[in-house]
Amino acid sequence: MVSTAAIEFMAVSCRDVTSLNLTDRCEFVRSEPSCVPNMGLVNYLEIIYCLLGPEHYVESLLLTVAWLLVLFVGLGVTSGDFLTPALFVISKTLHMSQNMAGVTLLAFGNGSPDIFAALAGVRQGSYELVIGGLIGGGIFVTTVVAGSVFLTKPFKLAGRPFTRDCVFYFSAAAWAFYMFYTGEITMLHAIGFICLYCVYMALVVVSGILYQRYLAKEQDCKHRDQEKACQDEKPAKNGR
Repeated sequence: MVSTAAIEFMAVSCRDVTSLNLTDRCEFVRSEPSCVPNMGLVNYLEIIYCLLGPEHYVESLLLTVAWLLVLFVGLGVTSGDFLTPALFVISKTLHMSQNMAGVTLLAFGNGSPDIFAALAGVRQGSYELVIGGLIGGGIFVTTVVAGSVFLTKPFKLAGRPFTRDCVFYFSAAAWAFYMFYTGEITMLHAIGFICLYCVYMALVVVSGILYQRYLAKEQDCKHRDQEKACQDEKPAKNGR
């Protein structure tokens, strides 16, 4: 049976499960509707609090952490063996540059889990957790992930695309900081963020098209120079 304290917390939220006694948490996560996952197939709260019993709560938590590491490894294998090769083929088929494919196709692939996680957090009312996760994820990618890539295989970045990406990234971060500082988020802010990304995408597409035209023009000039050099060599050989 669930204690009186547990019954009181049932009317609140699943996040209050840690305020209950260990013996009441299993029954609470099984009976509280907000503890049931909306989109997931596995109820991890039930695994943590009910799998091995309340006396083995720490062991259940460690088992869940180990499973999380397995999921990370599986995600890395999936990305390396399936996502990246597929994006490479798609970008080649659509004649997209690596930079354009990275900021469009790869960004959509990496950002889709964040979208579903953010929507799930908003449904549960965890607004600070959602915002913190999005900002923290961006910082993690630009520091740890980028640093790990540079250590693995150093390479030279294209100056103009990198500067463009940094300007838009810092602009979005500064805008978000301003909203948090003022404590006000309106529909105009939401629309503005979407418009900012649309402007960024338009700039990426236009710059990619202009760069492709520049490369084509440069190749054409080289071809003409080679033809002219060949024509100049022919009279010289005939004169000999």
